[in-house]
Amino acid sequence: KYMRELFWADASTHWVNKADYELMLQQGKKIVDIMLVGGHLMFPFIHAQRKMYGFSGLRLKGYEYDNDDVKDARGMLILYNNSQYLSQIIGHNPLEDGRRLIVPVDYAIVRDDKIMPSVSLNELKDGDEVVDIGQKTGRVYSEAVARARTIVWNGPLGVDDLKYVEGTSHIIEAIDGNKISVKVAGGGSTISVVRAHEKKLGRVLEVGFRSTGGGSTLREAAHDSATTLSLAKSYKRLQAGLYGANYEALRNAAFRKVA
Repeated sequence: KYMRELFWADASTHWVNKADYELMLQQGKKIVDIMLVGGHLMFPFIHAQRKMYGFSGLRLKGYEYDNDDVKDARGMLILYNNSQYLSQIIGHNPLEDGRRLIVPVDYAIVRDDKIMPSVSLNELKDGDEVVDIGQKTGRVYSEAVARARTIVWNGPLGVDDLKYVEGTSHIIEAIDGNKISVKVAGGGSTISVVRAHEKKLGRVLEVGFRSTGGGSTLREAAHDSATTLSLAKSYKRLQAGLYGANYEALRNAAFRKVA
């Protein structure tokens, strides 16, 4: 649901813009340029792609097939993925060709009680357990994060927050390494895995604003809340100097020019 809403959302759909046209700072711009798929959302996209590209059906361990989810995934692939699987076969970067939905190019799986760190879509077999994004996907996703100027992250990339964390670790370090973007990390599992990685590294990471509300974070990204409306109006008032002399130091600090 939130994926569809985020793809459709543009600046004009936000409550802020409907309530006050003065605040339409990004009118006509899409909210989401690129969306990266991981975690349990990988499964319907795996099945949808295999159907689209003529592979046989699969019974993946740990996933109960949901026809509605697979239909939704197929629809989003058609609208926003621009045949990523076919283009990557001939060596195209998945981040190119104008696609907004990026799905894993490979997967980490458990097969016969052994971890296989990089298995492509066509190499999956009945009984495989997909547990994380693959190594190639980690590099692609890290590149996407490095390019971004706004990052909203919700949910670990693996299917188990504690056991399969390699893909998530790549993303955490890529987000930390991007020093110029606005960043938000949402969800209890997300914050938990960030803290675990910080403990492992022995330092605090710059992943941006941290919220334990995962769904709320996505909802906020798609549709501004009343809180955002209030903050945006306060921003405009402060910018215009309407709070008076007592707030002049704050205004100068907030809007100082960076050389």
